[in-house]
Parts: sequence; C-alpha cells; structure tokens
Amino acid sequence: MTNMASSMFGNDVVKQKEHTQSPTVDRQRQLYEKADELYHKHEDLSKAEAVLNEKFEKAKAKLMEYQAKFLKNKASLQQDHDTFVKIKQQTEKDLHD
Repeated sequence: MTNMASSMFGNDVVKQKEHTQSPTVDRQRQLYEKADELYHKHEDLSKAEAVLNEKFEKAKAKLMEYQAKFLKNKASLQQDHDTFVKIKQQTEKDLHD
C-alpha cells in the first residue's frame, strides 16, 4: 500500500512540478517571442534607416548641385545687371551731352 501511495504521491509531485513549470515555460516562450519580435522590428527599422539615409544623401547631393547652379546663375545675372547699369548710365550720359 505504501508503494502505491508513494507512486501516487510521486505522480502528484510530477504533476505539481509540471503545473509550476508550465507558467515558467510559457513565460519563457513569451519572452523568446517578444525578443524575436523586437529583433525583427530592429532589423526592419535598420533597413528603413539605411533606405532613408540613402535618400537623404541623394537629396543632399541634388541640393548641393542646385546650390552650385544657383550661385553660378546668380553671378552671371549680377554680371549682366552690372553691364546693363553701365550701358544705361553711358547712354544717359551720351543723351545729356
């Protein structure tokens, strides 16, 4: 009878251990799933960051190109304006003489 009782008690202990381990195993599985989810989010964000950095660099290069063209055009327009003013002044002077 004691053999039977101890084997029954042993089964209860095993069931109790399974019962107490189950939430731990579930919690561990949840933590692994969360870690996996965070890893994939980080990976996705890293890829998105790389794409945005590439777009930013292209936009920055284009902006620098436009700025260089603008400065060149500005200098050319200033030179045209200065020439126009000089011709206008000379014409006005010639008309008054």
